[in-house]
Amino acid sequence: MHSRASGLHAVLLAAVSLVALTGCPDAAPAPCLIQRPFLQGYTIKFTLEGTPPAGCEDVLPSTFADNWRFDGFDAHQIWVKSDSIPYPPGDEGGPNSAVLGNGTFDEVPDADNICTIAEMTSFGGEAPEFPVLGTTNITYHPTNLRFLDGARYQGSTFEGTVEATFGTCTGTYSVQALSPSPIGFIGPCEDDSLCDPFGDPAQGILASGLNPDYAIACVKEEWVTTYLTGDSELGICFFTKPFPGLK
Repeated sequence: MHSRASGLHAVLLAAVSLVALTGCPDAAPAPCLIQRPFLQGYTIKFTLEGTPPAGCEDVLPSTFADNWRFDGFDAHQIWVKSDSIPYPPGDEGGPNSAVLGNGTFDEVPDADNICTIAEMTSFGGEAPEFPVLGTTNITYHPTNLRFLDGARYQGSTFEGTVEATFGTCTGTYSVQALSPSPIGFIGPCEDDSLCDPFGDPAQGILASGLNPDYAIACVKEEWVTTYLTGDSELGICFFTKPFPGLK
């Protein structure tokens, strides 16, 4: 095990031991948390479920990527926006904005440290820089977004289902997401060194900020190189295992 990872685990074990000795019978449960926009949102892998409807085979990608940013407000209200869909002229981003989706977040995690947004309102618009032929109108309708939460993970990954509509073609996609954003916050990678949670200061590599419990590597699959980096030699630091993506 990495020496710095060993140190982290030692600190965690010490903290657990202290709680066991002192006890916190009246402590309130940790609230459900979501990663805010300053970490550049969540980079998401979309995987098509089943086969495309007739006539949509060349429209709906089998896998693709996007970056979403969430923010929370009172009464556990959560809002989301895709980086691919800019605000249209005159849209100031209020609660009625078509490019924003809204849903309600759980108050506290369940026994498995999962916090859920059961459904979000549909959101979308023109995505002029989305890497397909011509300008595309995209609409997303997310359901059953399950965030890994608790003090250790703080909503830094989620899975769920999203109905994605490209023009007039709609497909159902399973999604897996990671924050801090591997494309916006960490940057494209050439190898696994950039993905190190602890970095390598001697080599000028900063800590990635990714949770050291996650199974992550520099991924250069087609959904990454086509939709995020635009270069077959550049990948992103992303999961190598299904949700929750733990080692």
